[in-house]
Amino acid sequence: MKISCILLSFICVNVLADISIKEYIELVEISNKQLRKASKHKDVLEQVLTVMINRDCYVMKSFNQMFTVPELADTHNYACLSDAIMTEKHTLQQEIIKIETLKRNEFGEKAKSCINQNVKKIGINGVVCTPNNNKNQKISLAAVPSSSKSSTPNDDERNRIYEATSSQTTQLKELGKARRDYTENVIINVLKKKIAEIYSHNPTYPSHRICVLIAIWVSLKTTSNTSCTYYSGVCKVQLLGNLVKNTVMYRRFSNNYYQVPANDIGDQMQTLTAQLQQNLSIPLELTPENE
Repeated sequence: MKISCILLSFICVNVLADISIKEYIELVEISNKQLRKASKHKDVLEQVLTVMINRDCYVMKSFNQMFTVPELADTHNYACLSDAIMTEKHTLQQEIIKIETLKRNEFGEKAKSCINQNVKKIGINGVVCTPNNNKNQKISLAAVPSSSKSSTPNDDERNRIYEATSSQTTQLKELGKARRDYTENVIINVLKKKIAEIYSHNPTYPSHRICVLIAIWVSLKTTSNTSCTYYSGVCKVQLLGNLVKNTVMYRRFSNNYYQVPANDIGDQMQTLTAQLQQNLSIPLELTPENE
């Protein structure tokens, strides 16, 4: 589970020294094209998100960048920009490719099995296959680095301040909106499924992972970077970026999650299930938290 974290860190150390915000924008655009393509195939993006969360490896800023607000990624210095570039190129893009490949191979194996075992001929050109009822297998894939020439940045490069131009900022905003269009249903569907599992066959799905999913959904809903903490049964999500940070809190009662007030976590407000059914434009009731 920790292998992908180590590999990603190794890649970041050996990133090409000559980087730019333009390169980051190009990679966000490439990722969006992959997301658009993958969204046309059932469950691919849901599996990408689920596999990544189940690793317990990635920090919230990476989830925010990959699934909700790439335009808000910190790119102001060399370390932050190189990390953002690696997140797009060696994490998100590689995960999509691997899950797509896995799905294609899975489909191919089912087709072979279908042809060899459960085929009913219909004319000359086609066959009808009996559905395969095998249970889904858990998938765990480590991030695999692509080969690249290693280089060490000089002091000027490390100390340089990177600022996006007005046109680059506009372009990133447009790309961020497009990304949310591709991931909105994915995020909501995965969160709904994990909440539904509380009622049925997998009641022990770790609560801290549901908390991460909630934080990603809050990021989607508020178009903000978020952080989250899970402690004593309470998931606290903080919206980042302002001097006064707003928070929203959720707690599980019986078989559902409820939003709870910050000053009384025993009080039940609206269920998370109900909120997931609402339009994203309906605001959450947030609690200001002064720094």
